[in-house]
Amino acid sequence: MELKREQALGAIETLKEERIKHEKEVEEAQAYADKLRKELKISDIAEASGVASTLEPETLRRLEGARIEVESAYKGVAELLVKLKELDAKGPTVLRKSILTAFNDEFLSKLMQDLSTTEANLAGKATVYGPENPEIKQLAAM
Repeated sequence: MELKREQALGAIETLKEERIKHEKEVEEAQAYADKLRKELKISDIAEASGVASTLEPETLRRLEGARIEVESAYKGVAELLVKLKELDAKGPTVLRKSILTAFNDEFLSKLMQDLSTTEANLAGKATVYGPENPEIKQLAAM
């Protein structure tokens, strides 16, 4: 009987040692995961809210789809910006001629039409009155 008791106590002691060993392994793995989370800037939803939650697969697919759409739109706008900057480097007239094709906007279209009308008015009056006329200077300043 005493032998069985000693064996049981020995087994319990061995199990306690194994438990402590496994707890240390878990702590090390958790510390490594925390280190990676900080390095990779991944937020921990469970830590922030105090409640463990997971994203549903459908929600995750929708979010990924939205991310792809936004990324695609961003790339398109970034490419457009690069092209418009190239056109601007060639001169404001070249940019004006192509900007409505690149970015169709009703208000911008009206402004470009007003600019054309003003430039035509200036050219017509400049031939009649000459460049030193106050009205010509006023139109040129616009």
